[in-house]
Amino acid sequence: MTKYLMLIVAAALIVSCKSNTIYFDLDKKEITSCNDAVLSRVMVEGQDGTESFMFKLKPGHRGKTYMNIENPDTIFTITDMPFGEMKNHGFTLKPSSEYKISNLSNGDAADSSLLILTDKNSKIIHADIVDCN
Repeated sequence: MTKYLMLIVAAALIVSCKSNTIYFDLDKKEITSCNDAVLSRVMVEGQDGTESFMFKLKPGHRGKTYMNIENPDTIFTITDMPFGEMKNHGFTLKPSSEYKISNLSNGDAADSSLLILTDKNSKIIHADIVDCN
């Protein structure tokens, strides 16, 4: 009986744990989940320490497995973390900057992060993780 109970608990843990692993699609400018999990909480932090934004899925909205960072979907609220101001439109990345993007969507799993770089026109030109491999 104990053996069967342990098998059931182990199976439940395996099924319930999804990872937060993400990659960045440079062509589409999208953060994408590697395991088809919905992105519901994503942190974008300027590596110079001056910016930090939290993207949260709005209540009652159906999430997606991807998020365009240059043109965020309106299903997210965007909070400027140092000031707490809501940035519902007009979100832009700074020129010639580096950002750390962290997926915090699944609280049962470790965070997953990647780095992106912008050019002098604030366009994303590089990401350190561009696929799930």
